Amino acid sequence: MIKKAFAKSAEAHEIKMVECLEAVTCLVALWDDAGLFLKKKEFETSMLLAEKFLNSYEHLHKWALAKGRKLFNIVHKHHSFLHLVQSSQLLNPRITTTFRGEDFVGHISKMSHSVSFGVKATKLSQKLTPKYQVLCHLLQTRTDFELHSSKIFD
Repeated sequence: MIKKAFAKSAEAHEIKMVECLEAVTCLVALWDDAGLFLKKKEFETSMLLAEKFLNSYEHLHKWALAKGRKLFNIVHKHHSFLHLVQSSQLLNPRITTTFRGEDFVGHISKMSHSVSFGVKATKLSQKLTPKYQVLCHLLQTRTDFELHSSKIFD
């Protein structure tokens, strides 16, 4: 979809945006299709895709700086991303990463915030636990219950 949006453009930064997205999308697809351990070719492709992403992103970072825009900052996650890809030769990151878990922690954080007003930090878990139990019950008993529904945490 984004490729179509930028199809008529010859602007270098827009081409680099598409390259970044394609590289990450291909990398995730590769890991999703791979087994527990990546084959040599899969690992080599992972490294090439990571390099393509990082090089394109660096170009975008420099472009944004030149334009005085606060976009495409290079942050610690880029360094962690490189380690993730390098360690994929030992074990497929699909098996070891916690993206969904991190998302769940974010939801729990929102729920904690909703019960935290006027509550001592030492008593927060007493207020949170009953809500967490209800959430777990709903997740396990209702197949149509959506964790990402804005109704839950708003």
